[in-house]
Amino acid sequence: MSNSHLAVRSIMPSGNGAYIVHAELANTLGNYELLACNPYLGAIPSLPSPGLRKWLGQAPIVHLSPSYGHIPLPQCSSRVLTFHSFDIDPDDMEQASTVQRFYYKNVLRHAVIAATKSANRLVAVSKFVADCVRRHCPIDTKPVEVIYNGIDTQRFRPIKEVDRDRPLRVLFVGNPTRRKGFHLLAELAAQLPNGVELAFTSGLRDEQAKTAHKRLVSLGHVRYSEMHHLYQQADILLFPAYREGCPLCVAEAMASGLPIVSSNCSGIPELIDEGCGGFLVAPGDFPSMLERTRKLLANAELRKDMGDWNRARAVRDFDRERMANEYHDLFVSLS
Repeated sequence: MSNSHLAVRSIMPSGNGAYIVHAELANTLGNYELLACNPYLGAIPSLPSPGLRKWLGQAPIVHLSPSYGHIPLPQCSSRVLTFHSFDIDPDDMEQASTVQRFYYKNVLRHAVIAATKSANRLVAVSKFVADCVRRHCPIDTKPVEVIYNGIDTQRFRPIKEVDRDRPLRVLFVGNPTRRKGFHLLAELAAQLPNGVELAFTSGLRDEQAKTAHKRLVSLGHVRYSEMHHLYQQADILLFPAYREGCPLCVAEAMASGLPIVSSNCSGIPELIDEGCGGFLVAPGDFPSMLERTRKLLANAELRKDMGDWNRARAVRDFDRERMANEYHDLFVSLS
């Protein structure tokens, strides 16, 4: 892939999957520059300093998130706006706090609408997110292109089992929030069979969670460069989220050859093939989630078959080279 004529710049809040996606683009595409900003300050639309705006404006193409999509830039700069999620969807506010609802409705919504109007090209990371943008943003006839997130399928890959002298491990990856379904873990751990542990991370933002059960194992903060080891040491990924665009942890677990139990909502069913790569249950359906998890724990052959299916699907559809090629073609069309 020749990228010498590309010049793309991006700023993203650190500590989330969207930043990792943009970092993968910076690692894969030539002349793609990325700067990180504070994830909490990044929640304030148009916050980037004059210096950051000047830096962005020096590039012919800028790649932004909805929060930053409408900041003043030179007219010569083309804007690509990628929606990694759609938090302002009025149809899905159940898991948001009162403060979050106020922020989404009175602050972020106006920024997102302004961003969609000013963007030259709109991208969504799943068909679900694209549909949300079309339904809730006044984009007229402007198309919303779907480019699925990509991960390094050479790093995230299965390994041959070496040491089986350990408990079966169900793994939860993500910030420990209600939106991710973290509040369900303690009850689930209490009803898992003996010889099984439920391990969880503190997420990219290293948010410490207080929960206790003898089968719950806190892995703390794990650097992204080490995340592939977690999947290789696990047997099942549990991801009971209520709201996702195109979750990286699902694609990473698939590439690592894990079966998955997750929620049948938002963009998740676009990754997981029900009954082939795992099981999808209604969001918050604890009994079904427990039953499917137990079914996988009791059947090593089923775990392997579903893991093999997921590995093949991830390599085919969610490899970072595929993602980079699609963004490359989009950037070239604007240059």
